[in-house]
Amino acid sequence: MNLNTGLAASLKHQEEADPIDWEPTFRQMVLFDLAADMELGFFLSYYRNFAIPGIAATLYKNAEIQHRPMKRSYDTAIVIYELIACGLDSERGKEMIALLNRVHRNVPGNKDDLLYVLLTLLPAEAASVLKCTEAWLREGAAKGEFPHAVWGKGKIIFTSGHLKEIAQLREVRTQGPSAPTVRMIGTRAQTRQKYS
Repeated sequence: MNLNTGLAASLKHQEEADPIDWEPTFRQMVLFDLAADMELGFFLSYYRNFAIPGIAATLYKNAEIQHRPMKRSYDTAIVIYELIACGLDSERGKEMIALLNRVHRNVPGNKDDLLYVLLTLLPAEAASVLKCTEAWLREGAAKGEFPHAVWGKGKIIFTSGHLKEIAQLREVRTQGPSAPTVRMIGTRAQTRQKYS
């Protein structure tokens, strides 16, 4: 398989990095190596908030989405990328966390709502992680073959535990190397095999 040399070097660096250095490794992936994938993931997670009735009602009530739909998206992206680029423990990171807490102080919601937003994957996201089609994943869940959860009125969601279990269900294990087979055709081949 041909891999971009820059990405290959970054992958090697990630594999050798100390787990305590997770922040620079994550920053490199988000800002450079997988920037397009991360941007797509950001927008998917951003729109996920609208699936929670209480939060969706609040967003509708303040009318910012209707009047300036891109502003909220860009504002959120700026804050998230500030956290990624500067780090959670930096002065700038702490300012961004304080800002997030301040602007969300009146947003209704409970622990389960936040768990839905932060810890679950929509079928499209889960399919991307598993490198499969969304339709295949949805079909497996509908047939009861794949573990999943249902949120609200029939919305299928997956946790990281579900994805791990699905991967294990589909794992193919070999029984070790098979013995080489000798292909023989006709009596001459059998005679040669007998005297070889």
